[in-house]
Amino acid sequence: MRSFVTVMALIGLIFMAGAPRSEVAPPADVREPVKLTLDECIALGIEQNPQLMVSRAQADQAKGQTMQAKAGKLPKVTLSANAVHSNMLTEFATGTPTYFSTGPSEASGLPSTPIHFHMLAFPGIEMTNTREGDVYGVKVEAQYALYAGGRIKNGIKAAELNERAAQEAVRQQRNELVFNIEQAFYGVLLTQEVVKVMDEAYATAAAHYRQVKAFYNEGLVSNLDVLNVESVMAGIRPQQIEAKNANELAKLGLKNLLNIDLSTPIEAVGELKYEAHDLPLPDDLYAQGLSDRPEMRIIVLRRDMAQKLLEISKAGAYPTVGLFANYQWNRGQELPPSDKIWRDGYQAGAALSVPLFDGRSTEGGVAQAQAQVTQVEQGKRALELGVKTQIQQAVLNLRSAEEKITAQQANVDAAGKNHEVAKARYAVGLASNLDVMDAQQKLSQAKVQYLSAVHDYDLAWFQLQAALGLPEQR
Repeated sequence: MRSFVTVMALIGLIFMAGAPRSEVAPPADVREPVKLTLDECIALGIEQNPQLMVSRAQADQAKGQTMQAKAGKLPKVTLSANAVHSNMLTEFATGTPTYFSTGPSEASGLPSTPIHFHMLAFPGIEMTNTREGDVYGVKVEAQYALYAGGRIKNGIKAAELNERAAQEAVRQQRNELVFNIEQAFYGVLLTQEVVKVMDEAYATAAAHYRQVKAFYNEGLVSNLDVLNVESVMAGIRPQQIEAKNANELAKLGLKNLLNIDLSTPIEAVGELKYEAHDLPLPDDLYAQGLSDRPEMRIIVLRRDMAQKLLEISKAGAYPTVGLFANYQWNRGQELPPSDKIWRDGYQAGAALSVPLFDGRSTEGGVAQAQAQVTQVEQGKRALELGVKTQIQQAVLNLRSAEEKITAQQANVDAAGKNHEVAKARYAVGLASNLDVMDAQQKLSQAKVQYLSAVHDYDLAWFQLQAALGLPEQR
């Protein structure tokens, strides 16, 4: 809308004749401008706009989250292996022998001095952790969540809804980009046309100046007429400069949307012309907007996703059941010489977990999820009202601009005839120089107002398409 505001300022400038002022012309760009149609601008913007690329990346992220959620319903199989060198392995060692007497003892009542006597050595055995060696292990393990209170199922549903919402967000971003490009493109067209009107006004004034100068040389008019024309021409020059600057600003905004080098000269290829559009009944427009608008689809998906998150929160009070099984190979933990032998075996079983008390954490999560559902529901109602309001505003703007086009077209026709009559009457001395200048000024003003009305009509049509969620279906 910046270009439109600038053009409206130009319309105000047409009403007054400014004082002449000096200017330093900027160096002209020697490069040929890149000529772009509206369709080419839209295609270029969709391909290169950074904000749209970010939205697409977010959709890819949501797709990855869906894949991650679906992994919960599949068994998880892991392979692990280890190799450890240790000097603290278990071993048995022979200690100092204990000697036991083989002769009779005093408790036996026999003579304490045997006929012969010897000691029997009994070897001592002790366990130590001093053996050095390598320990190896390989294990394959599978785990499967048999029942999780609906967490996995609802988590997958929530992720799928989020992915669809992210895809609609891409569509929303693309629609907004298309509308912004349309608005910027037609802003360039409008300012280009205003530049032409200002150039035409200056050329017409210059032609009239030559006529007045000729009359003055013949003594038919006074020097005051020549000065009046010079003053008007001097007043048009600033308006030309402002018009060209507004056109450059409009082009700058368009190049920014297209993500192209701001120093690249461009030219919008198109025409500001009135083409009437048929409008369906308001109820049909409302129904279409509520059905096709990406924001409406997103908030419906968010509402369904909030319901799934509520179910996930409630699942915190339910038990979980899981299955597990593993098979493993080990070597090096046994005593030599068995420490060189690979031993294998398996384990399988089920695990049950029942929450008894979690400090009301589940209750708090359910309350949060329920509040989120309520927020989304109220947001949906507000959005419905906002969509209907935007549609109605676009329709009103469209009808208002259509009426202004009819009025301004009649104004241009009348101003053109008045200008021709004023020139003809001045040529035969029946009108003053001021009459001609006033007629020329009114004609330029009428042309700019007509162009602005056509621009407003086209912009209102684009606004309606955006409000309906259909800017790509131009």
